[in-house]
Amino acid sequence: HDRFDFLIKQVPEDWELLLHTPGFRPTPGKKTAYLTMWESTKLPAGCVEILNAAKVIIVPSAFNAAAFSAQGVTAPMRIVPLGVTPAFQFRPSSAGEGPARFGSAARGRHGGRKGLQETINAFKLAFPNNPDVRLDIKCYPDDPKLQVDDDRVQVFAEFWPEERLAAWYSSLTAFVSLARSGGWELMPHQAMACGTPVIAARWAGHAEYLTPQNGYCVPFRLVPAQNGYEGLWAEPSLEGAAI
Repeated sequence: HDRFDFLIKQVPEDWELLLHTPGFRPTPGKKTAYLTMWESTKLPAGCVEILNAAKVIIVPSAFNAAAFSAQGVTAPMRIVPLGVTPAFQFRPSSAGEGPARFGSAARGRHGGRKGLQETINAFKLAFPNNPDVRLDIKCYPDDPKLQVDDDRVQVFAEFWPEERLAAWYSSLTAFVSLARSGGWELMPHQAMACGTPVIAARWAGHAEYLTPQNGYCVPFRLVPAQNGYEGLWAEPSLEGAAI
């Protein structure tokens, strides 16, 4: 292959695209575009200094841009919303026949931030005696076990291909997200792309795509964040979700 060495020119790149939660230091000597997000109103210690070392910060939501700026992040910021690719089947289709079926899905290993247990509690509050409703919870095999004492609630702790996930979204009467916060919250967005109404608190990432005109906005209050997070996040009203 030595005959072709003259065709290869090693050019060190001046820029890097860094995709990471805030707190990972950019490469020394590089101009860094830092694509990141955070889930509460307060960044972890040291993150402001690290983010200010970037040439530009890319966040998915106005919530992140405002929270970062309020804490002293002065590097240029750009809000670039996340999206859903129709090629992955996330587009409207006909819902199946049968009982009313609600669904919620999330990674459960986030200190309870995603509100899966609260979704089960709100479902039981909304339908204490109705046998003709169902609730599906989609999580992952290594997530903490949920407390389920209702035969109408089914937990799928498994991995699904995107085709099955999209078909499931389309089969639901509504998708419920009682997440306390998030930089974007992709799964409710995917459900909306499938034509499924979303029930969620209109705050943080949810506020980028959820409105009273296209979904059901759950009342909430701001409370101190927990489980390794600082600052504030939302506490959606279970009664409001049940209504």
